[in-house]
Amino acid sequence: MPDIDRGPLTLDDLEGRNFAYPHEVARILRTDVRTVRRAINDGQIPATKVGAAYRVPVAWLRQAAAGSGAGITVAAGGQHDAVPAGSSAAALRRA
Repeated sequence: MPDIDRGPLTLDDLEGRNFAYPHEVARILRTDVRTVRRAINDGQIPATKVGAAYRVPVAWLRQAAAGSGAGITVAAGGQHDAVPAGSSAAALRRA
């Protein structure tokens, strides 16, 4: 079972790993895990299904965190919309 502690998490913590859990992606991108899961289900975040759970490629997460990957924005009502490729993953954060 993954460590779901709410402390800080960085991409360096994922060194040597190919995939991250959705809760880790949420912590790195500073958004709610439900937002990450919705984005996975909508195809905005690439993921591989392993059993009943999803894993996000760390390579995509590194690109998104660097600002070269697609992100999602979060509207006031909690709905999310696609952001064009090249947008920063910081778009996941609430303004």
